[in-house]
Amino acid sequence: MRKKIIAIAAVATLMISTCFTGCSKKEAASDGTTTSDGKKVLKVGMECCYAPYNWTQADDSNGAIQIAGTSDYVNGFQVSVLKRVAEELGYDEIQVTKIDWDSIILGLNSSKYDCIPGICYTSERAESIDFTETYFYSLDDCMLVAKDGKYASATSLQDFDGASVVTQLSTGWEQDMEQIPNVDKQTSLSSASECTYAVSTGKVDAALLDEATCMAAIIANPDLTYISFEEGKGFTQDIDSGYLMGYGFRKGDENCAKFDEALKSISEDEYKTMMEGAIKNQPLSEE
Repeated sequence: MRKKIIAIAAVATLMISTCFTGCSKKEAASDGTTTSDGKKVLKVGMECCYAPYNWTQADDSNGAIQIAGTSDYVNGFQVSVLKRVAEELGYDEIQVTKIDWDSIILGLNSSKYDCIPGICYTSERAESIDFTETYFYSLDDCMLVAKDGKYASATSLQDFDGASVVTQLSTGWEQDMEQIPNVDKQTSLSSASECTYAVSTGKVDAALLDEATCMAAIIANPDLTYISFEEGKGFTQDIDSGYLMGYGFRKGDENCAKFDEALKSISEDEYKTMMEGAIKNQPLSEE
């Protein structure tokens, strides 16, 4: 496994603090739901189909959490982080609502759940929700391709001139795709797993995703590989590329600051271990 799995945000925290103010303090908010038996419940919204960050599985193995209203469970890097944060803040239970990514902010602002435990900052999203500071610095943009395909030996974006490329809807990758010369831009799909499937079935030449997602994809799909780029040969990312990951809250929710502190209590080594475990434990990762 490559050493470049995770870069936690000493640098990213500095960047994010200069780009936006993080948690606003306009109005108080509850600390979640308290049940009739006195349990403190944290309600979150998750896509549940974005390995290694989160995915759906059939049982509670490796510490998975049941998805509300279903017999399925969710697991992944974000689940591991979420459990640590919930413990730190004294929650007794976590309730996960599965929701499509392009509706996840709407669900938060409609009070279907209390927070989004893993959403990357963009200036557009910051108009609708508050963010904690960055707890995870997403890895570079990469191209997921067929291992035996014409792009398997690519080394630069120039090598993808005219390629058919897909990415995930409502992400910074849509913006970054414009950097590919003469790209044959395909309609964005609703999840990273759908993008992976499109490459594995030959519907597209490549999928634009981040490196952690590509690393997980090639373990689950041995017929695929991915292209990472040397500096100057790949994508140029800015603050709106969507690589500074934090927790999202409704505007003015005072819990944002509390979760910020809880996230800071987790060490860089712990985050790294969580990501390594997620890549190892994702569905279909064993040969």
